[in-house]
Amino acid sequence: MMQIPRDPFAKPPPPPDPEPTDHLPVRFPNARQGDAYEQPFPEPDGAGWVLYRWEAIPASCGLHLDPRRMVVFGTPAESGECKVVAAFRDPTNGQERERVACVYVNADPRSLWKNTPSSPDTPFWKPDVLASRLDGANATLVAARRRGRSHAHVGSCCDDDFHLATVGDWAIAIVADGAGSAKASRLGSHLAVEAAGAFLTQALGGLEGAALTNAGRILADAPTDPTSARNAVMRGLWTTVGAAAHEAMKALDAARATHNVELQDLSTTLLVSIARPVGERWLVGAYWVGDGALAVLSNNPDEVALLGEVDSGEYSGQTVFLDPSQLDAPALGKRLCYALVDHLEAVFLLTDGVSDPRFDSEDKMAQTGEWTALWQELTTLMGDPETEILAHEKLLAWLDFWSPGNHDDRTIALVIPAKQGA
Repeated sequence: MMQIPRDPFAKPPPPPDPEPTDHLPVRFPNARQGDAYEQPFPEPDGAGWVLYRWEAIPASCGLHLDPRRMVVFGTPAESGECKVVAAFRDPTNGQERERVACVYVNADPRSLWKNTPSSPDTPFWKPDVLASRLDGANATLVAARRRGRSHAHVGSCCDDDFHLATVGDWAIAIVADGAGSAKASRLGSHLAVEAAGAFLTQALGGLEGAALTNAGRILADAPTDPTSARNAVMRGLWTTVGAAAHEAMKALDAARATHNVELQDLSTTLLVSIARPVGERWLVGAYWVGDGALAVLSNNPDEVALLGEVDSGEYSGQTVFLDPSQLDAPALGKRLCYALVDHLEAVFLLTDGVSDPRFDSEDKMAQTGEWTALWQELTTLMGDPETEILAHEKLLAWLDFWSPGNHDDRTIALVIPAKQGA
């Protein structure tokens, strides 16, 4: 076949007319699974177009078109690409146009986490969740712990633990957070709280508890804060709370041979509190090693007491754990402390799985308003712990709150004084 030479000077034919923009999909801002969504739907250019049909693809995506307001709205039920297709007709000439809105729905981060039960055959296994309530002579004690999402995702065990007890007028609350990097830390936290709690139950019910009570009453009744009375309270704390921390350490040391582990394998934080009324006031004593928080809140809007300091390290998540160096005389002198409180609202003990997302800095942790807001949230949730028999179960449910980037085990214990005159 003969080819006709192309004229190099000939103009190329004009390009075909582009498709009307009404026929091109419109990309909407992304939505998120489980969150309410609303965006205006763009109608075709020009006047007179009437919507006569629309559909969502897939139909189960959870998005809809409101013909009156011409908005795409809804709560996406699933992640992935969704389309809302609308067909319009010009009643004067029957011409039809279709507009397509494309919405990408990001997955709810919470839906990506698995909740795989831990195996009871795991060494040193403990239940994935636990909640407890105890009514004492002067206070209600509630506590709950929940395995973190990072553990639940892979089916591993919770490393936190707690212990509640009462003896006479004393309330005892203890929490511990086993180090995630230590292979037997869940055993360490359990042994620590149980050993400390058992010792305090015995000591506070005996001569040591009577001596501390007497010292607290003298201090509470003093018109000033005399050094001798303060010293007497501190001596009482050494023989009770300080000795309890020593007992926790002894339990860890004994476990090395019993369970064929090293001391660092049992690494755990430890927060111990004791509380009782002394006259018209409350005496709260504490020992705190590691991260988390131990605080006393009164109904004075300007008063919150942190009974210790957060032990933070050089990098995020690093802390100090219970070991002999945290129990010598200088360390106990630093870590043992007390508060004498008028009109006590609550004593809080939190592991870092709760304190980190709730207080994103140590400055916030020292602010009374932050603790007051937490207390209001919890009391609204639980109701009156004195009469609400499921307060601890509600507290356990609350621990499942969502906080991006915070998926550690969570434990909270509360000592809540009985209402005056109750």
